[in-house]
Amino acid sequence: MPPHHPPTPPPHLSKREEEVLQLIVEARSPKQIAFRLGLSPHTVARYKATLYLKLGVHNTAELMLWGFRKRIRRQTVAGRQEEERVA
Repeated sequence: MPPHHPPTPPPHLSKREEEVLQLIVEARSPKQIAFRLGLSPHTVARYKATLYLKLGVHNTAELMLWGFRKRIRRQTVAGRQEEERVA
């Protein structure tokens, strides 16, 4: 029988990292995320890189899968669709 390892606690994410992750799970592009959060695309890329390190993933697909597994779900809010068309 293999030794029992205690579960790894979930990593601490800042509020902004959680926001970026939520939008990634919603399949938003970096440009859309930057527009929505009032950030530069470069800053969004830095947040993604930090999320990769904290969550132990290597690409956006793995990041989305991590989000789905942790029950981060799409949230529909009235008015978002119009805003996204502008981005």
